[in-house]
Amino acid sequence: MELEFKEMKFDGFIPGLQSNQVDIASSILIREERKEVVDFTDIFLESGLVLAVANDSSIQSFEDLKGKTIVATQGSTTYEEAKKLAEQYGGQAKPLKETDALYLDVENGNADALVLNSPTVDYRLAVDGDNVKFRIVGEHMTVDEHAFAVKKGNKELADKINDGLKKVQENGEYDKIHEKWFGK
Repeated sequence: MELEFKEMKFDGFIPGLQSNQVDIASSILIREERKEVVDFTDIFLESGLVLAVANDSSIQSFEDLKGKTIVATQGSTTYEEAKKLAEQYGGQAKPLKETDALYLDVENGNADALVLNSPTVDYRLAVDGDNVKFRIVGEHMTVDEHAFAVKKGNKELADKINDGLKKVQENGEYDKIHEKWFGK
């Protein structure tokens, strides 16, 4: 299958599928409300949302979020979880549009913590290597399943993707890709 990649903000993924601007949306968490408007392929990654802070942060646990600002991606499940944390522990949730902006907001002291899915944070930690500026606090807050999304009713494309996923999982290529981008 030949692909043309199109960069979009996360909150445009589902509308992009529905309006035929894109055929596939990558790595979307499976949610019941999303199943009503798009179809998902087989699950290719299980993860969870994590709380990350700057290395020098005084935040050691969720209880330390009192009075703190937590940033997350606008229009995503990460922001919903940030709002829950803020409400439960007496902090404030702040939405931002770009993942890089989340890290910058924490780095610059405009926010105290960020909520993202673990593969995104794992990738950042792997890329930063010895210059890592962040750490994860606590355990995964959720258990999430990632899949590709296609326009509702596009079974032919979903089946084609599923066939490809099965092949790379069986031949070991999936494990190589996962280790390259997220570590073991």
